[in-house]
Amino acid sequence: MQSKPRKPRWRRALTFVSVLGCGYLLVCLGLAKLYVSPLRTKPPTLRLFKRALLDEKEPIWVSPGLLAGKPKGNTLYVMVHGYGGGVGHWSELGNELVAKGYEVVLPELCAHGDSPDNCCGFGTKESQIIVDATRWARAKYPSPPRVVLIGVSMGGSAAWLATAKAPDLFDAIVTEGAFARLDDVVDNWFDARIPGGHLIFWPVKKMAARMACIDPSTVNPVEAAKLWHGKTALVVHCADDRLMKKSYAMDLAKASGADTWIIPGAQHAQGASTMPDVYLRRLMALAD
Repeated sequence: MQSKPRKPRWRRALTFVSVLGCGYLLVCLGLAKLYVSPLRTKPPTLRLFKRALLDEKEPIWVSPGLLAGKPKGNTLYVMVHGYGGGVGHWSELGNELVAKGYEVVLPELCAHGDSPDNCCGFGTKESQIIVDATRWARAKYPSPPRVVLIGVSMGGSAAWLATAKAPDLFDAIVTEGAFARLDDVVDNWFDARIPGGHLIFWPVKKMAARMACIDPSTVNPVEAAKLWHGKTALVVHCADDRLMKKSYAMDLAKASGADTWIIPGAQHAQGASTMPDVYLRRLMALAD
């Protein structure tokens, strides 16, 4: 009985390469979906905040005075969390500000917490949520309040983009660990995990951009920062941040004319937890 003839080597090699290529693309697709719709964290119990909705769909967390339509004082803080995080990031500082008589809004960003949107906008859609949440809160005041906008990581970048969309809404801005250009930080993110990662996983970037309906090369908060130049601003950089380069902070500060604050020993998005008392004092100083 004759044995079945074996496939030529080139065919076996072609089959192997095809299977390997399909597996690679499937992995890239899975990563792209994960980045566009990150694993959600449930918001913690926010002692002094209540949940509200923008246009009956977008969740925000607000201080009691705003919810009751009787805001205290004349300063409003809008505090924005980062990618993969949640409103709980600002819960401690937010509680402290409310306890001292200020009103605070904590927007829930796209694809985070209990947002109905399953697709992250990497700062684009998030900037509109910031604008909408600020307008909602400002409408509760009998006269326009002084608005201090604060954002961390992607939330900081979205905050810069929000100032370009509605510059008259805000009086001061503070950002920590924000990126200046989305294209650059995405490449840096991959390279920080695998040398040359931005080349190895370039399809992930393309797939994620397509899913999110954005062109990363057009998402440049540093351009929005230029429009803010001359107004009150503070750019914070954590000295041990391995995701966001110090140059991002310097670029944003130079573009906006902002003061800079480098927090020693702090990792990415950990500035408020590393130096909470100083952080609180600096935020209150902006209001005063």
